[in-house]
Amino acid sequence: MHVDLLKEKAIVLHSENWHPGIIPIITARITKQYNRPTMLIAIEGGMGKGSIRTISEFPLLPVLKENEHLLVNFGGHDYAAGLIVEEKNIGELKNNFIKSANNLLDEKDILSKMYLDAETNFDDLTFDFMESIKLLEPFGNENPPPLLFCEAKQVWAPKVVGKLHLKMYLEQKDRMLEGIGFGMAGRKNNLRKKHLSLKVVFTPHINVFLNKASIQLQIKDFKIKEPHKKKKEHSK
Repeated sequence: MHVDLLKEKAIVLHSENWHPGIIPIITARITKQYNRPTMLIAIEGGMGKGSIRTISEFPLLPVLKENEHLLVNFGGHDYAAGLIVEEKNIGELKNNFIKSANNLLDEKDILSKMYLDAETNFDDLTFDFMESIKLLEPFGNENPPPLLFCEAKQVWAPKVVGKLHLKMYLEQKDRMLEGIGFGMAGRKNNLRKKHLSLKVVFTPHINVFLNKASIQLQIKDFKIKEPHKKKKEHSK
């Protein structure tokens, strides 16, 4: 993502090279990653088919109704919508959408947020515990899987797997668990030092490899815990 796009509080992109069937997935991912209202428009034959996703602080329908004169059609709800627009009107629609977001959203609104469910220890992460999590299913947008957090030490240096993902080896009270951070390969260099203390946000799941089940952490975020600095003693 080009850094200039993040100067605004909304993201609007369009292209003749996109398939309209794939853009809803990409729009949702961009919105989630950058915590901004996002509109992607696939152009073909002078017409654009758009997909929009947003954050809770910026409902879509009022903005779309304000720009109804620029649209051929639109539909959806306040947090996900689609539209059809003539190519000649895309520039004005883009400017209006970004202007509305810049006017309505504060800087704090576009900060990435995680709503954590509970602090836990590795000792709590048993197969019985995983069975109890299944009682909360099915998971989806309205019922996300639980987000837990804890402090743990990095035992070994992380590995990049599948070019994009980061496998981590974490320990707490003599129990080691593997963690996988999808799309986090770029953060490997932050973890060069051995035995780093980390604050980790994750969702636990059961991983089966060669018919052997183990509990693995799906890492959602992590932060290096800064060591406490000893206060200097001053001699009298």
